[in-house]
Amino acid sequence: MPLYVLRYRGTVHRVLSGETLIGRSDDCSLRIDHAKVSRVHALIRFTGDELEITDLGSMNGTRVNGQRVLGPRRLRGGDVVKLGVEIIEVFTEDAAPVSFNPPGPITAPPTTEPLDELGAALDTLEVVEAMLSSYDLSERPLETAQTVRTLLDEALEGFLAEGGRLDHPTAERIAHAVSRISALSPTDSTGPWVDSVAERLKQLLG
Repeated sequence: MPLYVLRYRGTVHRVLSGETLIGRSDDCSLRIDHAKVSRVHALIRFTGDELEITDLGSMNGTRVNGQRVLGPRRLRGGDVVKLGVEIIEVFTEDAAPVSFNPPGPITAPPTTEPLDELGAALDTLEVVEAMLSSYDLSERPLETAQTVRTLLDEALEGFLAEGGRLDHPTAERIAHAVSRISALSPTDSTGPWVDSVAERLKQLLG
């Protein structure tokens, strides 16, 4: 059976056989104390040798690589799970980026108010940068490129929803990520996507 770990806010949790509940409740083994995360938000479990996630009727939904989870969804190393605005990364054990913690509750810093659009967008941009710098991109370059494109688009929509101007250092971070994604996936759709990002950056820089 493959061994998987989950990384949330820099803390790594090994997924063992059985079920891993995720949510705000004290009964969840991966506890995320955030206003946009339901008390019992999602369930991760093994079905045979495969790891899958199921949304448990949460208010703000569960997404994997930008796609909403509507039923049991298989997870693989390199996937990015989003619960509300909180991000969990999935790794296989041999690719985990930091040392393990023993199985047990992982508690996020308490949050009584939802993040604003700007905070969520900056968090998503950080995930994109982490994926581009730490994943073995040679294994699944097209899938990884599509995932980070989706996440970067989501970050840009968040910046636009905030309605303010984007500072130049953040714009440069986005441009660098776009350059990495373009090199990773030089497909026919990449050019138009790069143009659309450039147009949105132009709006944000005003």
